[in-house]
Amino acid sequence: MVLTQKVVITGTLENSETSELISVLRKGLVPGLIVMTTGEPDSFVCHKNGAINKMKPLNGRQAAYVCRGHTCTLPITSPSDLAIQLNI
Repeated sequence: MVLTQKVVITGTLENSETSELISVLRKGLVPGLIVMTTGEPDSFVCHKNGAINKMKPLNGRQAAYVCRGHTCTLPITSPSDLAIQLNI
């Protein structure tokens, strides 16, 4: 059985830091991985999902949150740290 993991990345696809975090995910296969970006802080998804609304950039840098089950990591701002977290 493959456990689903979700990666929520703050920011929009046009943001270079967001794009760098997403590029890590393209380097390897992670079965069951769901990836989403939050978009702008006033986006629909942020307003409708309280948990995602709490996922913010860290110290001005876009961040990734890796969620397994009902638990998410602290914000990850480094592409290499994200790769380590996902074993890519």
